Amino acid sequence: MNAVLWVANPSKVPWRLRRIRNHLENLKAKVARFEVVYVGREANQVADMLAKEGVGRVNDLLWVNED
Repeated sequence: MNAVLWVANPSKVPWRLRRIRNHLENLKAKVARFEVVYVGREANQVADMLAKEGVGRVNDLLWVNED
């Protein structure tokens, strides 16, 4: 939930995560529509799986959903 709030209010991002937040801002500038929405773990098994996968990931992963 904090990440959703940080997108809307960058001054609240902890200093150690600001580089990641700045990277998100750069990505946002390159797409026509960008939306961050909180969805609970129970309701979104795909996101839960991706989060678990990302814990041990060495390289970045960018997933674009074109719905």
